[in-house]
This record gives sequence, C-alpha cells and structure tokens, in this order.
Amino acid sequence: MAADMTGHWSVDGNLNGNPVSFDCVFQQVEKKLTGACKAYEFAVTATGTVEEGRVQFSYIYKFAGEPYKCTYTGLLTGDSEVKGSIIVAGIDGTKGEFVAKKSQALP
Repeated sequence: MAADMTGHWSVDGNLNGNPVSFDCVFQQVEKKLTGACKAYEFAVTATGTVEEGRVQFSYIYKFAGEPYKCTYTGLLTGDSEVKGSIIVAGIDGTKGEFVAKKSQALP
C-alpha cells in the first residue's frame, strides 16, 4: 500500500488517560511530512516522515512556558486511518495512544 498523508486529518487519543483531540493538515512529498496542527488551546507546526506504512510526526508544545516535544508514531491501517502511540519528551511517564482519520472536510 502506498502511504499518502496529504490532506486533513482528525487526531483523537489520550495521554495518561487525558483526552487529546486536534486537527492537522499535512503535505507529504516523497517520505517527508510537514503540516499544521491546531486545537482550541494550541496551533503548531508538525514535521515527520512516512515510510512503508509507518508514520511519525512531532511538534513542540509549550506548557507553563516550557517546550515539550510530542511525537506520534503509528501505522496506516488503511488508506485513511493511522493508529499508534504518543510520547512526550521531557515529562517522564507521559505516553498514550491515538487514532488519526483522514477527512474530506477542511479545518
């Protein structure tokens, strides 16, 4: 399956049991992934890679003035869904899971 992350994606998941929900608009050029993600409380630039169905993207999120790198790693489970894990660097033990679904709607 040829992975293509270009488009609008809705991301839902949890970090240590707390809900995470935001939208991203990604552009994929070969294996490189770039995009903009936003939710009520943040707007960030994301970068990552797509290779053989494996998707990884990350962004810097500022909390209480401190920057934390949030990394999402998953596998395409079809042409419009990615399932995987979340790790936040700099906060020990903060991890979770997510599902991203491709949408025809624009954010």
